[in-house]
Amino acid sequence: MSTLVKKQPNPWYVAVVSGMASYIDSCAIITSGTALAIYQAAFAGTAHALSNI
Repeated sequence: MSTLVKKQPNPWYVAVVSGMASYIDSCAIITSGTALAIYQAAFAGTAHALSNI
């Protein structure tokens, strides 16, 4: 009978993948905020209007 040995992940791989995910997430947040600021005037007066209230 053979026993299963669970291989541990390489710490460098985990760090790089986590860093890339964090970078992509921050880019998505910044891009969404910028797009909302740019299109705020275009949405004015519509059902999708953005306001400070």
